Amino acid sequence: MVTGSLFVKKDAVPKSSRNPIVRSQFSGGVGQYVDLRFDTSSGEIVAAAAGGATLVVSGIVDCGDYWRVYIAGQDNGGNNVAGWNCYPAAGKNLSGTYDPATTGGITAWGAQLVDGRQPGPVIATAGATASNGASEHTLPFLQPDEDFTLLLAVNLPEGW
Repeated sequence: MVTGSLFVKKDAVPKSSRNPIVRSQFSGGVGQYVDLRFDTSSGEIVAAAAGGATLVVSGIVDCGDYWRVYIAGQDNGGNNVAGWNCYPAAGKNLSGTYDPATTGGITAWGAQLVDGRQPGPVIATAGATASNGASEHTLPFLQPDEDFTLLLAVNLPEGW
């Protein structure tokens, strides 16, 4: 079982215009996942669903200027890789299908994928040395032939 979490900046875009999705997924055998659609304006969970995996728990925590969004899923067998994805504007169709006409973006930071049913502690990224081990991240793009902007903020000590 894994839990993925992400901090997403609050904005004024209502769920009727755009729903981001966060996904914990399992692969290496028969692909499975659990999804959480949410409203960046109100912090409301629009929908939580499973695609083959078991949805264990999901939630949104108010963290001031950001929402901490999390979802935990259990692989139902046959997979040996866990992953975490975020689709900033996957769709506004609340019936659960993707709407390719939906566009938009979110400001996000602090993505984590941890073993267990709850999000892990926040790992300091400024003002202190991080104590977390190395992580490898893959950024999947549904349509890599299209133009996109990817913004990464990395804090490194002076002289590194």
